[in-house]
Amino acid sequence: MPLHTLTLDDIRRRMTSRRTARHHRLNLERELAAFTTSAQTQDLQATLDRYATAEGAETREILARQSAARFLRDP
Repeated sequence: MPLHTLTLDDIRRRMTSRRTARHHRLNLERELAAFTTSAQTQDLQATLDRYATAEGAETREILARQSAARFLRDP
């Protein structure tokens, strides 16, 4: 749908949806930050490998980013 054909209600719904998605992702990132050891993250990765969902992909991406951040922070 072209931007110029959106109603104010459409824009509000999109903003609410984006806000909800961002809130969900931040909560997931906080929860995954609790997995700090290599063994913990490997166990979680093994569990995620059993599922091919979009949420699993999002979780894998967050874990990879957090792992890289820890590696760069604690060489």
